Amino acid sequence: MSSTTVLLDQNLFTLSYDSLSDVEKTRMSYLRARSITRYYGFAPNDILHLTPKFWAFHRDDICAFDISAFSLITIQCNLVAGSLAAYSEYQDLVKRVLSFDVQGQYMLTELGHGLDAKHIETTATLLSDGSFDLHTPHLHAAK
Repeated sequence: MSSTTVLLDQNLFTLSYDSLSDVEKTRMSYLRARSITRYYGFAPNDILHLTPKFWAFHRDDICAFDISAFSLITIQCNLVAGSLAAYSEYQDLVKRVLSFDVQGQYMLTELGHGLDAKHIETTATLLSDGSFDLHTPHLHAAK
């Protein structure tokens, strides 16, 4: 595997955050996270067995370039894919998670509470069709 420094020449990594809105910064971090993750080409086995490729990513200097992208990748690979990879019925989903085709970010924080999960106000109600109704009672409870 060649160095991820080749990614730093791409427009995605040369654009400065200084001129971007918060929404654009968030989008940029997601795009960078997808680019880095696809560069590594993780397979479920890498996550399940903590292969050298898995550890190479965690020691890669590109992680310091965009700490938001790094956080997104670690949540996506370690928490989401790591929780599902051992189950054969979820292998197609795990592959989609590892290529950033789907997102599995965990929404524990709220604007008014930060990481204070004990006081989280948003509720999720399971509906009869298997979907969820998310209810955020006011702006400070927003994700």
